[in-house]
Amino acid sequence: MSAKKKLPAHEVGSGNIFADLDLPNAEEHQLKAALVVQLKRLIAERGLTQVAAAKQVGMKQPDLSKLLRGQFRLVSVEKLMRMLT
Repeated sequence: MSAKKKLPAHEVGSGNIFADLDLPNAEEHQLKAALVVQLKRLIAERGLTQVAAAKQVGMKQPDLSKLLRGQFRLVSVEKLMRMLT
C-alpha cells in the first residue's frame, strides 16, 4: 500500500496564466502565446533554422529568437497570424 502525499496549499488556475497574474490584456497575451507555440511547432516540423524561418516570416533572426522565447509584446496578433499563414 502506498501512502498518498499531501499536496501543498495551492489554487486552481483559470487556464490563463496572464489573467491569474492580473496582467492587462490577458486574453490577448494568451492568444499570442498560443500562436507562438504553433509557430515554433511549424518551424520544428519543417526542420527550419531560425535564420531560414525568419526570412520566411519577414523578420530578423534575433527578433524571431526573442519571439520564440516569449517576448511577444512587440508583435501584434495580426502579425503572428500572417507569420503562420
